Amino acid sequence: MPPRAPPSDWTPSLLSFNAAALPALPDITDSALRAKAATHKSALPSGTSRSSFAHRAAETKSNRRLEWVGDACLHWILSWATQKNYPKAVSGALSLAREKALRATSDPLSDHPVHLRQKIAADALEAHVGAVLEEALDPLRCSALLKWAEAFATSTVFPELDDIVRQSNDKFFQVAPQSVPAKRGPEPTTSEEIWRFDDEHRGKDGWTSTVWLNGRRIASGAGRKKLEAREAACSGMISRIAAAGRADDLVHLMEQVDNDLARQGGPSAGRSTM
Repeated sequence: MPPRAPPSDWTPSLLSFNAAALPALPDITDSALRAKAATHKSALPSGTSRSSFAHRAAETKSNRRLEWVGDACLHWILSWATQKNYPKAVSGALSLAREKALRATSDPLSDHPVHLRQKIAADALEAHVGAVLEEALDPLRCSALLKWAEAFATSTVFPELDDIVRQSNDKFFQVAPQSVPAKRGPEPTTSEEIWRFDDEHRGKDGWTSTVWLNGRRIASGAGRKKLEAREAACSGMISRIAAAGRADDLVHLMEQVDNDLARQGGPSAGRSTM
């Protein structure tokens, strides 16, 4: 079927695209499933009923459920295709390209009733993808959909896509070095070279944690969970350093403690109570 221009009253795509380069969607071989993918809920007599029973029947007989899973599938396969087509792009650039391509496949004003026909067309695309996925013997290895997505998420279809990825990449590499905080002075390569924890699980009594600084035992703490015990030990360590008047060491160590606890998913040492 030759490409056709969209109706003049449709909202323009967020990305210009070459209709002649659009890859053909994989076929739906099962005739009943193909008919279901093309049936919008509003086309069924029960689709406009206020009855919950009729509404459920319309959901199961229409393409609504296929559209729902197709929507999620599009996100996945375009994520895969975008990173494959742009192997040197950072994740932020990939996210932007994926979002542009996704928004180009559906109506950006789909929540507006005036664009109902455009929304129905977008739903039909998602339902078709969902139906192909349902037919696949192994949905996670659906090669036909992946090949389609790889051909879709390209500058051949979307001429602006290369520039979007390049500009986003350039912006990342211009900003990233400036985001690194200035160092206070020579620091070891890992925080463990200055301080470390020794943790002990004591059954029903919870955990105890001892913090060591340059091979010396500084403070201990206890808690119901390991991270609570570590925070208590950190509070004791910070109290000792503060009492000794070593303000520079205090700030430096609080930053290291915060970084370590953040990696572990625990609370910030800077917010701990003494």
